[in-house]
Amino acid sequence: MLEKEKPKVQRTPIQMVWLKRDLRLNDHRPIQEASQNGPTVVLYVFEPKLWAMPEMDRSHFDFITQSLQDLSQNLAKIGGRLAIRIGQLPDVFVDIACDFNIAQLYSHEETGNTFTYDRDRRVSKWARQVGINWTQYPQNGVVRPLKTRNGWADLWQKRMNAPIMPTPTRMIIPVEFNWGRMPEAEELGLPPTRKKNLQVGGECRATETLESFLRIRGCNYRKGMSSPVTSRVNCSRLSPYLAWGCISVKSSYQQLVARQREIQEAPVGSIDSRWLSSLSSFSSRLAWHCHFMQKLEDEPELEFQNISRVYDGLRENDFNQERFETAPDANGHAVTSRMCYWTRLPVSYRRTSNCVQIGSRHHFPRRFVHISCIVCDLNDRSFWGRSRWTLGRAITQVDAS
Repeated sequence: MLEKEKPKVQRTPIQMVWLKRDLRLNDHRPIQEASQNGPTVVLYVFEPKLWAMPEMDRSHFDFITQSLQDLSQNLAKIGGRLAIRIGQLPDVFVDIACDFNIAQLYSHEETGNTFTYDRDRRVSKWARQVGINWTQYPQNGVVRPLKTRNGWADLWQKRMNAPIMPTPTRMIIPVEFNWGRMPEAEELGLPPTRKKNLQVGGECRATETLESFLRIRGCNYRKGMSSPVTSRVNCSRLSPYLAWGCISVKSSYQQLVARQREIQEAPVGSIDSRWLSSLSSFSSRLAWHCHFMQKLEDEPELEFQNISRVYDGLRENDFNQERFETAPDANGHAVTSRMCYWTRLPVSYRRTSNCVQIGSRHHFPRRFVHISCIVCDLNDRSFWGRSRWTLGRAITQVDAS
């Protein structure tokens, strides 16, 4: 007699939201879409190989965990819950799929480095093989794919003017799901950071920071951004919040436009005349933010190649450890001492430029890129290490905090 076939276990279908650089609840299309289609799991994965890369710092980890804690509280208010995993992808998804039927996978598009690009390709391949539909939504002005740069500014404007996604009011979560735990920094091999007075992550802090800039601090933005003395107050301080998606570029832009309209309609002489020019400058930098990310989206090879190939081979093999540690700059300070000093201060528009200039002047192609990212708290991965020109251009054009 043939042995009876064992009945297949019915797995609960779930909607899976994969968080990357979108650590918020408001204006979040993947969460909004998933929450309307059934039991939802909002997942963030700490990838050990990613955190082992030299540009990652303990300050990034602290900011992300703070942002996730804030998001977890916001999800709890609507009945949701945040899931955490430590591991590689798509292995994490494979493990979850053993117990639950992932009916749909949602995420935002990410302009990252080679590691994140290769990881996304692995996830895409796995999803196709197992028949899971992975939907990726744009969350800024980066267009994928972009056949030509002609008309990009119009596309950016169209996206910025699009309606804000409504915030979910209710979320159903699956029963008996393993929600995981937040890792300790030591588990990822991250030593304590040397930076001081760092900004705190989270959507709530991002909203407060934007509000204080648009209402109080931004009046002298156009002039104050260039000085290390005034930039701490006059700059928006939104860089890390935009980089990790605690607030969307679109939401920031629309609040900026509303503030501009309010100032224009105010009685003449009732509001400082510097406001409109400063907010106009900030509006340009929001566009620049996406503009330079688009360059890297279109040419990912810039992570390893000079954007101007005439510089290929220039001083690339001239690194000297002793000189790196002791060489003085024009003011007599050791290069590394000055850079390490800057890690304890907010990084202004000019300071980021100076940091890159110091590194390039002392023949440190890859080393200075790494230190520049740590010093400048260059959280947006899309600006990391693509080339000497791109790095210097990007971090001096974005409103570095």
